[in-house]
Amino acid sequence: MKHLLSLLALSVFSLSVQATDIRARLGYNIGGITPVSLPNTIRHINSYNPGFGITAGVDVPFSLSKRWAVSFGLKLENLRMQTDATVKSYHTRITMDGETIEGYFTGRVRTRANIIYMTMPLLAEYQINDRWTLKAGPYLSFKADATFKGNVYNGHLRRETPTGDLVQIGNDNTASYDFSNEVARFGTGLTIAADYRISQKWGAYAELDWGLSDTFKKNFTAISFKMYAVHASFGAIYHF
Repeated sequence: MKHLLSLLALSVFSLSVQATDIRARLGYNIGGITPVSLPNTIRHINSYNPGFGITAGVDVPFSLSKRWAVSFGLKLENLRMQTDATVKSYHTRITMDGETIEGYFTGRVRTRANIIYMTMPLLAEYQINDRWTLKAGPYLSFKADATFKGNVYNGHLRRETPTGDLVQIGNDNTASYDFSNEVARFGTGLTIAADYRISQKWGAYAELDWGLSDTFKKNFTAISFKMYAVHASFGAIYHF
Protein backbone atom coordinates (compact mmCIF):
# COMPACT_ATOMS: atom_id res chain seq x y z
CA MET A 1 0.00 0.00 0.00
CA LYS A 2 2.86 2.37 0.79
CA HIS A 3 4.36 1.72 -2.67
CA LEU A 4 0.95 2.37 -4.24
CA LEU A 5 0.73 5.73 -2.46
CA SER A 6 4.20 6.68 -3.75
CA LEU A 7 3.19 5.66 -7.27
CA LEU A 8 0.03 7.76 -7.07
CA ALA A 9 2.02 10.76 -5.80
CA LEU A 10 4.43 10.39 -8.72
CA SER A 11 1.47 10.18 -11.09
CA VAL A 12 0.00 13.42 -9.72
CA PHE A 13 3.35 15.15 -10.19
CA SER A 14 3.72 13.83 -13.74
CA LEU A 15 0.19 14.90 -14.66
CA SER A 16 0.73 18.36 -13.16
CA VAL A 17 3.57 18.95 -15.63
CA GLN A 18 1.07 18.52 -18.47
CA ALA A 19 -1.82 20.43 -16.88
CA THR A 20 -2.82 24.00 -17.75
CA ASP A 21 -4.22 24.74 -14.27
CA ILE A 22 -2.40 23.74 -11.07
CA ARG A 23 -4.11 24.73 -7.81
CA ALA A 24 -2.24 25.17 -4.54
CA ARG A 25 -4.29 25.22 -1.32
CA LEU A 26 -3.69 26.36 2.24
CA GLY A 27 -6.43 26.05 4.83
CA TYR A 28 -7.54 25.57 8.42
CA ASN A 29 -8.93 22.24 9.67
CA ILE A 30 -11.71 21.91 12.22
CA GLY A 31 -13.07 18.55 13.33
CA GLY A 32 -11.53 15.53 14.94
CA ILE A 33 -11.74 11.82 15.65
CA THR A 34 -15.24 10.79 16.65
CA PRO A 35 -17.84 8.02 16.59
CA VAL A 36 -20.48 8.65 13.92
CA SER A 37 -23.14 8.81 16.64
CA LEU A 38 -22.32 9.18 20.32
CA PRO A 39 -22.71 5.86 22.20
CA ASN A 40 -24.72 5.88 25.42
CA THR A 41 -21.49 5.45 27.40
CA ILE A 42 -20.59 9.07 26.53
CA ARG A 43 -23.09 11.11 28.51
CA HIS A 44 -21.90 14.67 27.84
CA ILE A 45 -19.22 16.60 25.95
CA ASN A 46 -17.99 19.19 28.45
CA SER A 47 -15.53 20.96 26.15
CA TYR A 48 -14.07 20.77 22.65
CA ASN A 49 -11.09 22.66 21.24
CA PRO A 50 -10.10 22.07 17.58
CA GLY A 51 -6.64 23.53 18.06
CA PHE A 52 -4.71 24.93 15.10
CA GLY A 53 -4.70 22.27 12.41
CA ILE A 54 -3.67 23.21 8.89
CA THR A 55 -3.91 21.57 5.49
CA ALA A 56 -1.70 22.32 2.49
CA GLY A 57 -1.63 20.69 -0.90
CA VAL A 58 -1.87 20.80 -4.65
CA ASP A 59 -4.39 19.39 -7.13
CA VAL A 60 -4.71 19.21 -10.88
CA PRO A 61 -8.01 19.21 -12.85
CA PHE A 62 -8.49 17.55 -16.24
CA SER A 63 -11.48 18.58 -18.34
CA LEU A 64 -13.92 15.95 -19.57
CA SER A 65 -16.41 18.41 -21.07
CA LYS A 66 -17.41 22.06 -20.79
CA ARG A 67 -18.80 21.55 -17.28
CA TRP A 68 -17.23 18.33 -16.02
CA ALA A 69 -13.68 17.53 -14.95
CA VAL A 70 -11.77 15.08 -12.77
CA SER A 71 -9.00 16.18 -10.41
CA PHE A 72 -6.08 14.42 -8.72
CA GLY A 73 -4.46 15.86 -5.61
CA LEU A 74 -1.93 15.44 -2.83
CA LYS A 75 -2.23 17.23 0.52
CA LEU A 76 -0.73 17.22 4.00
CA GLU A 77 -3.37 17.41 6.73
CA ASN A 78 -3.04 18.06 10.45
CA LEU A 79 -6.07 16.92 12.50
CA ARG A 80 -6.05 18.24 16.05
CA MET A 81 -8.53 18.29 18.93
CA GLN A 82 -8.83 18.42 22.70
CA THR A 83 -11.99 17.17 24.38
CA ASP A 84 -13.33 16.61 27.87
CA ALA A 85 -16.28 14.26 28.28
CA THR A 86 -18.39 12.76 31.06
CA VAL A 87 -18.75 8.99 30.59
CA LYS A 88 -20.46 6.04 32.26
CA SER A 89 -19.28 2.41 32.00
CA TYR A 90 -16.92 3.49 29.23
CA HIS A 91 -14.62 0.68 28.16
CA THR A 92 -10.96 1.74 28.11
CA ARG A 93 -7.41 0.85 29.11
CA ILE A 94 -5.40 3.05 31.43
CA THR A 95 -2.02 3.15 33.15
CA MET A 96 -2.08 4.02 36.85
CA ASP A 97 0.83 3.83 39.30
CA GLY A 98 2.80 1.83 36.74
CA GLU A 99 0.00 -0.73 36.25
CA THR A 100 -2.02 -1.18 33.07
CA ILE A 101 -5.71 -1.74 33.80
CA GLU A 102 -8.50 -2.49 31.32
CA GLY A 103 -12.09 -2.07 32.39
CA TYR A 104 -15.14 0.18 32.52
CA PHE A 105 -14.69 3.76 33.63
CA THR A 106 -17.25 6.21 34.98
CA GLY A 107 -16.17 9.83 35.37
CA ARG A 108 -14.33 12.37 33.22
CA VAL A 109 -12.10 11.67 30.20
CA ARG A 110 -9.70 14.13 28.58
CA THR A 111 -8.41 13.39 25.08
CA ARG A 112 -5.67 15.09 23.05
CA ALA A 113 -5.28 14.11 19.40
CA ASN A 114 -2.81 15.33 16.81
CA ILE A 115 -2.65 13.25 13.62
CA ILE A 116 -0.83 14.10 10.40
CA TYR A 117 -2.05 12.46 7.19
CA MET A 118 -0.77 12.47 3.63
CA THR A 119 -3.98 12.35 1.60
CA MET A 120 -4.70 11.75 -2.08
CA PRO A 121 -8.21 12.71 -3.26
CA LEU A 122 -9.73 11.73 -6.62
CA LEU A 123 -12.66 14.08 -7.25
CA ALA A 124 -15.30 14.61 -9.90
CA GLU A 125 -15.86 18.34 -10.54
CA TYR A 126 -18.88 20.20 -11.90
CA GLN A 127 -18.46 23.85 -12.89
CA ILE A 128 -21.69 25.73 -12.18
CA ASN A 129 -20.43 29.00 -13.67
CA ASP A 130 -17.22 31.03 -13.98
CA ARG A 131 -17.06 31.41 -10.17
CA TRP A 132 -18.36 28.21 -8.57
CA THR A 133 -17.21 24.59 -8.86
CA LEU A 134 -18.66 21.67 -6.88
CA LYS A 135 -16.57 18.55 -6.19
CA ALA A 136 -17.00 15.10 -4.66
CA GLY A 137 -15.17 11.79 -4.57
CA PRO A 138 -13.06 9.34 -2.53
CA TYR A 139 -9.69 9.79 -0.89
CA LEU A 140 -6.87 7.60 0.45
CA SER A 141 -4.82 8.72 3.47
CA PHE A 142 -1.47 7.57 4.84
CA LYS A 143 -0.62 8.30 8.49
CA ALA A 144 2.62 10.26 8.74
CA ASP A 145 2.50 10.82 12.52
CA ALA A 146 -0.06 10.36 15.29
CA THR A 147 -0.72 11.32 18.90
CA PHE A 148 -3.87 10.11 20.63
CA LYS A 149 -3.66 10.18 24.40
CA GLY A 150 -5.19 11.64 27.53
CA ASN A 151 -6.22 10.89 31.09
CA VAL A 152 -9.23 9.92 33.18
CA TYR A 153 -10.16 11.55 36.49
CA ASN A 154 -12.89 12.26 39.04
CA GLY A 155 -14.45 8.79 38.87
CA HIS A 156 -13.89 5.08 39.20
CA LEU A 157 -13.02 2.07 37.06
CA ARG A 158 -14.34 -1.48 37.25
CA ARG A 159 -11.65 -4.02 36.37
CA GLU A 160 -12.32 -6.21 33.31
CA THR A 161 -16.13 -6.31 33.66
CA PRO A 162 -18.84 -3.72 34.49
CA THR A 163 -19.14 -5.33 37.95
CA GLY A 164 -15.44 -6.01 38.55
CA ASP A 165 -13.23 -4.77 41.39
CA LEU A 166 -13.56 -1.03 42.00
CA VAL A 167 -10.59 1.30 41.43
CA GLN A 168 -11.13 4.86 42.65
CA ILE A 169 -9.62 7.62 40.51
CA GLY A 170 -9.71 11.12 41.95
CA ASN A 171 -8.70 14.49 40.52
CA ASP A 172 -5.10 14.07 41.70
CA ASN A 173 -4.51 10.50 40.48
CA THR A 174 -2.26 9.94 37.49
CA ALA A 175 -4.45 7.66 35.38
CA SER A 176 -3.55 8.09 31.72
CA TYR A 177 -3.81 6.36 28.36
CA ASP A 178 -1.83 6.54 25.13
CA PHE A 179 -3.24 4.94 21.98
CA SER A 180 -0.92 6.75 19.56
CA ASN A 181 0.65 3.53 18.27
CA GLU A 182 -2.80 2.02 17.65
CA VAL A 183 -3.76 4.55 14.95
CA ALA A 184 -4.14 2.76 11.59
CA ARG A 185 -1.55 3.44 8.89
CA PHE A 186 -4.14 3.97 6.15
CA GLY A 187 -7.60 5.46 5.93
CA THR A 188 -10.30 5.99 3.32
CA GLY A 189 -13.20 8.36 3.05
CA LEU A 190 -15.28 10.75 0.97
CA THR A 191 -14.79 14.44 0.19
CA ILE A 192 -17.44 17.04 -0.66
CA ALA A 193 -16.15 20.50 -1.55
CA ALA A 194 -16.80 23.80 -3.29
CA ASP A 195 -14.34 26.22 -4.92
CA TYR A 196 -14.98 29.91 -5.52
CA ARG A 197 -12.91 31.83 -8.08
CA ILE A 198 -12.15 35.35 -6.81
CA SER A 199 -9.76 36.41 -9.58
CA GLN A 200 -7.60 34.85 -12.26
CA LYS A 201 -5.04 33.74 -9.66
CA TRP A 202 -6.91 33.60 -6.35
CA GLY A 203 -9.83 31.64 -4.98
CA ALA A 204 -11.37 30.24 -1.80
CA TYR A 205 -12.66 26.81 -0.88
CA ALA A 206 -14.68 24.88 1.69
CA GLU A 207 -14.32 21.12 2.11
CA LEU A 208 -15.78 18.33 4.22
CA ASP A 209 -13.84 15.06 4.63
CA TRP A 210 -15.74 12.12 6.11
CA GLY A 211 -13.75 9.04 7.06
CA LEU A 212 -15.22 5.66 6.15
CA SER A 213 -12.59 3.47 7.82
CA ASP A 214 -11.84 3.13 11.53
CA THR A 215 -9.10 5.48 12.74
CA PHE A 216 -7.61 2.65 14.81
CA LYS A 217 -6.18 -0.73 13.84
CA LYS A 218 -8.51 -3.71 13.40
CA ASN A 219 -7.21 -5.51 16.50
CA PHE A 220 -7.57 -2.45 18.76
CA THR A 221 -10.08 -3.17 21.56
CA ALA A 222 -9.40 -0.55 24.24
CA ILE A 223 -12.25 1.55 22.77
CA SER A 224 -15.35 -0.57 22.13
CA PHE A 225 -16.73 1.48 19.20
CA LYS A 226 -15.28 2.65 15.91
CA MET A 227 -13.81 6.14 15.58
CA TYR A 228 -13.69 8.12 12.34
CA ALA A 229 -11.82 11.16 11.08
CA VAL A 230 -14.44 13.81 10.32
CA HIS A 231 -13.31 17.35 9.59
CA ALA A 232 -13.95 20.44 7.50
CA SER A 233 -11.37 22.82 6.07
CA PHE A 234 -11.59 26.37 4.79
CA GLY A 235 -8.89 28.28 2.99
CA ALA A 236 -7.35 29.95 -0.02
CA ILE A 237 -6.47 28.71 -3.51
CA TYR A 238 -3.71 29.98 -5.77
CA HIS A 239 -3.90 29.09 -9.48
CA PHE A 240 -0.57 28.66 -11.26
